Amino acid sequence: MTHGGLDDTGQWQQPRRKSLLPVEVVKRLFRGKLIAQISAGLSKGELILPNGQTSIAVNNLLNKLGRVKWQLYACKPYSHGFGVAKYLARYMSGGALKIIR
Repeated sequence: MTHGGLDDTGQWQQPRRKSLLPVEVVKRLFRGKLIAQISAGLSKGELILPNGQTSIAVNNLLNKLGRVKWQLYACKPYSHGFGVAKYLARYMSGGALKIIR
């Protein structure tokens, strides 16, 4: 995904903002979506809990996690396409994590 674009004359224009997406908004959305999916999987019985762990305890943990500030790493924009291509190449041909993990 580029961080900029061509104007009406075909010239490259840098964006006015320093980042592609508002990081604080992305943090909150990611946290909310992840917790919601885990909670939904838990209520549908789709998750296998570790021995001795109850769904009540997991729900309590999810509630606590929803109230704390999460860290999200968003790297600085690349000035060229090579860094992006190198990053994306790690996820081609099976991805960074294999099925057996």
